[in-house]
Amino acid sequence: MLRFEQALSSHEEIIMLVRRRVWFYRLAGERFAHAITFRIPMTAAKVKAALGQTVGVPAEIWGRSA
Repeated sequence: MLRFEQALSSHEEIIMLVRRRVWFYRLAGERFAHAITFRIPMTAAKVKAALGQTVGVPAEIWGRSA
């Protein structure tokens, strides 16, 4: 049986997709964050792409857990 520690050491990186409805973002040069809400949960990559088409490329994004 493979232990969790052994599985982690055999991989270079672990990718975890997280989907959230509420995201916060901060644009370059801004001190405060803005909130954006989607009808369906979105991944960070899709949120970043949507923001890039509307308000600009965000300097930071993070999701809010419900």
